[in-house]
Amino acid sequence: MSKENMEKESNIEQINDEKSQKEVLEATVTKKGIVADKFDEEPPINATPEELDKLKEKSGIDVTYNFNADELEVALKIFQKYTIYRKNWIYSLVIGLLFITYLVRLGMGKSQGTFDIFICVICVAVLGMIWYYPINHIKTMVKTVRQNPIEDYKMSIYDDVIVFGEGETATIISYDSGQLRAWETNDLFIIGYAKQRIFLLPKRCLKNDEEIKNISNLLNNGLNNKYARL
Repeated sequence: MSKENMEKESNIEQINDEKSQKEVLEATVTKKGIVADKFDEEPPINATPEELDKLKEKSGIDVTYNFNADELEVALKIFQKYTIYRKNWIYSLVIGLLFITYLVRLGMGKSQGTFDIFICVICVAVLGMIWYYPINHIKTMVKTVRQNPIEDYKMSIYDDVIVFGEGETATIISYDSGQLRAWETNDLFIIGYAKQRIFLLPKRCLKNDEEIKNISNLLNNGLNNKYARL
């Protein structure tokens, strides 16, 4: 193969890779949040015209924000630790008990031969997938955002609801919906929705310490035991 043809193939592969990354970005990082667990069903969270009208009479904290790959990695790890990993530990315990049961049968000579070996192999494979996919999801998301910087987003925080986006595409979620959780670190506000999506607000995007304190108080008072300062 000539050098010219090799360069053409390399350019084609690069274009396809960039296209694939943009598709991942468009599908997983949107105004409606960041996909934190692509295997959970995405709940509907569209705002209604009535909800938007009510907000005109209220005052909240309006912020414009963005986030980088490092901030996203931290946020996804925290979110998965407190949501997905708990679910995975339960699955792992059940599968682990099943694996031990069939392994003991094999060791005691009471097995049914190939079938018991097959079950043990399946258990190991499923355990591997359960823990591999969340980790791989973070790696994919971080790599995509690192190579494709995201746009600015809008968020408005009130004493009873949070608005993500603006205008007709806005998403409104109330604190008493039972679907919101929030974690605050030294650098980030991480707002989780329905164990499937997160909204990431870096403190560097806020005006001053007073605004940070006000947002912290709104989330703490609104979410109560579903708010955590890490």
